[in-house]
Amino acid sequence: MSGDSWQKGPLGGTLEHHRERHAEGTGWERGMSNWDAVRKEMRVEDSTFPSTLSISQLNSLHLLLEWWEGEWQDRSIMIRTEEVLERHANSDERDERIPQALDLGISAYHERLFNLLLYEFYFYGQSTAAPIQLRRHQASLIAACQRLANSVLMLRDLSTSTPAIIHNHTTDKVLDAEDVSQPKGAIIEACPWLPEDSKRGLPYFLWDINEQKTVRVDELENRPAYTVVSHTWGRWRIQDEGANIPGVSWKVPRNTKFNVENLPNFMKTRQSEFLPTTYLWFDLLCIPQDGSELADIEIARQAAIFGGATRATIWLNDIDDWSGIQLGLQWLALQYLQVSAPTLYDVEATLKELQESPDFSTELFESFEHASSTTGTGQKPSGWFTSLWTLQESFLRPEMIFCNRQWEILRICNHPKAPAVTLDSILALVDFEKRNASIENMEDTIPTANEITALIHHTRFDSLLEYSPLTALNMASRRQCSEGRAEGIMSVLGATSWFKQTSRSERESNLVFAQYPIDFLREIRNVLGTNFFTSYYGNCCFWDIFKLNETGEVDVIVAGTLLPFDNLRDGSKVITQMSAANVIDHPSTFTWQLDDEGIVVMPEAAVVASTEEDDGSSSGNSIVATITGPSAEDQTQMDIAPQTDMKQWMQSCFSGVPKFALCLQYNLKGWSRGVILMRVFDDEDPPKTLAKIGDYYTEATGDYVEPLSRKVDWEVL
Repeated sequence: MSGDSWQKGPLGGTLEHHRERHAEGTGWERGMSNWDAVRKEMRVEDSTFPSTLSISQLNSLHLLLEWWEGEWQDRSIMIRTEEVLERHANSDERDERIPQALDLGISAYHERLFNLLLYEFYFYGQSTAAPIQLRRHQASLIAACQRLANSVLMLRDLSTSTPAIIHNHTTDKVLDAEDVSQPKGAIIEACPWLPEDSKRGLPYFLWDINEQKTVRVDELENRPAYTVVSHTWGRWRIQDEGANIPGVSWKVPRNTKFNVENLPNFMKTRQSEFLPTTYLWFDLLCIPQDGSELADIEIARQAAIFGGATRATIWLNDIDDWSGIQLGLQWLALQYLQVSAPTLYDVEATLKELQESPDFSTELFESFEHASSTTGTGQKPSGWFTSLWTLQESFLRPEMIFCNRQWEILRICNHPKAPAVTLDSILALVDFEKRNASIENMEDTIPTANEITALIHHTRFDSLLEYSPLTALNMASRRQCSEGRAEGIMSVLGATSWFKQTSRSERESNLVFAQYPIDFLREIRNVLGTNFFTSYYGNCCFWDIFKLNETGEVDVIVAGTLLPFDNLRDGSKVITQMSAANVIDHPSTFTWQLDDEGIVVMPEAAVVASTEEDDGSSSGNSIVATITGPSAEDQTQMDIAPQTDMKQWMQSCFSGVPKFALCLQYNLKGWSRGVILMRVFDDEDPPKTLAKIGDYYTEATGDYVEPLSRKVDWEVL
């Protein structure tokens, strides 16, 4: 590793860096030695090792520790695992294969966490930051499912039911939980692309629950622990009406969703739900609603305000009762156990019991029509799930818990020790169900579980698991926003300078596709680098550049084919996380600029393949790549051509029209990704106006030479 890559690299390597010495042996011997040493370090009260870990590393270590101790599965599995690995590591035969005696197929959770152990302590020199971060993310998702599912199994009806698996201490673990209102989430680290100091701060004002007043944080004696509340009200605002609330120095806007005058008393009567904190950050009571400079400062500090909170809560003020959602979540959790570890768990009787439960509504939709046992259509999802501001807050604190209208916490079941349910844990359950449920299981799914999965898919909240700042921008373009769309998502992207440098009247000028100010997009492009241009087509947006005018003739317009969002329809741009590591932005992309309309102006490009005879491409050899481009059957839809000769594909697609494949990113192992552009106007020779027709990536095949840049004069619509 080079530089400071060890900070997010494998835990074993980080330990050796901390100790300034290499563990003895190689392979399993070295890996198990470091794993033992890390566990010892975590038991030492004054150890400095934990302080050297990044958030992702620390959370990954906690995942491994709870797995190793058998906290959420049969402890005997881990006793056997430890014995096998210790014997294997100390064997004189030095067999570096994975021992078959581990029986990894016994559960998906066991297999996923063992793979994480491999990447953290065994694959030295073979693993790099991006793949290991992906393994951490995947392990964290399945661990969240495992925690919820085991909690359901143990607590749903503990007084009368017999657990479906014999644990030695899982039930005690759940019952002994000191704070079930602050469960672990499913996402390994919120917004890892943001600088750590930008995610840790304090707001200017907080609401004192006991004193029922807004207080200045800098006047408090100690750093306050506070709960941040995510909710939505803007689209229901009653214009020109503000309430005078005692303890608040500005008028609080009224809305038709809830009575703002009742908030102080209501919060005080429900203060036990916010413990251990006695302060709240609630936007109406903590951001001056007067358009002042202070208000703008706080709006630009949402990442610090949400990141600095002890707890984060979603207030669904349009839901009265959790019964329907609890039922659906319990079903999804038990289905997870049935699918992920069928020989370990017998949950048939409990699933049957859930099927025969009363027909509750989740209240997640205004109405929901169940067309069949597996499908349905929801009308008007709960407002929180469609708001732009709450999307940003979800990225900043994906482990938020839920409260209903009465500020009652959503728990996985009604047992007093049942853990609260986090947003990202629901997403993890739904994601597992989507990827693994069989047709037979889907046909038996209860209506409330269908409503939960329908809500997540309908609002595209499952994209939150894609773990990318580009995903946030892409999702934001389809969210409900009363005004200032860029303001509602800028903090999660780390792009707030444009906001601080422009006046309120200027922020809604020069909008690209009537959505985002061009200065905002330029700042994002600078923050993200070449990643800004790496979205894939879901539908072929090339055709969006053509539009019929009033006389019936075809005009060519700017459609943002290289931009990460689409102004016409949902799902046309897809953000895909690549598992390649040590990715380098090609230098030619640094010269690309966005003009005021959203055109990408290219003075240089790294052309790796072209349909032109004298293409000036930097590669004399044929390039084999996986290409995403227009389907031969329906050219408005996309098709994937795996391991295809790129030049042949370009010649066969819209034969005779010039095309150019441009490298965006690469690494030294041979992996690369890029875009394929096509000429727009027949009379341009050489071509000047282009639009994206597809994308490509190549697999790592060995050493890779950086493609050469060439001078071009291109504009991409």
